[in-house]
Amino acid sequence: MSLLKTTAILLLLVLSVFVACKKDPDLALPSLSIADRSALEGKINGSLSLKVTLSAASDRNVIVNFATQDSTAKAGSDFIGIMDGELLFLAGETEKNILLQLNGDEVLEPDEKFVVLLLDPINATLARARANVTIRNDDIDNPFNINYLAVG
Repeated sequence: MSLLKTTAILLLLVLSVFVACKKDPDLALPSLSIADRSALEGKINGSLSLKVTLSAASDRNVIVNFATQDSTAKAGSDFIGIMDGELLFLAGETEKNILLQLNGDEVLEPDEKFVVLLLDPINATLARARANVTIRNDDIDNPFNINYLAVG
């Protein structure tokens, strides 16, 4: 058999395996999504859970990194920032939660926002990689609040 025929046969085999993989939905990677969320700020520090879902159970472990990103809410003063979080979905799991810490206060201010990003998935793709988190102000304009008293 000539080298040309052998190469052609190997190429056809590789192509047929590729086409079979494309047609078999079981071989497709599941996708990850993260949902938006809001919570009341509170007077003391609290927490907020963000749901991350996998579109279908996988027979392999799925790993995805996550990080927070400031917007009008700032890491350190409004929430505890995360730069290198990681979620592990064991084979068969389809839902995980990211727990975020919020910093409460008694300052009357507008609602504030920050973002949580999903990054660098392994054994999955990203369908919705960005969640908008809103910290809703729950403070009232109280003339007896020490933050509003004028010093004379």
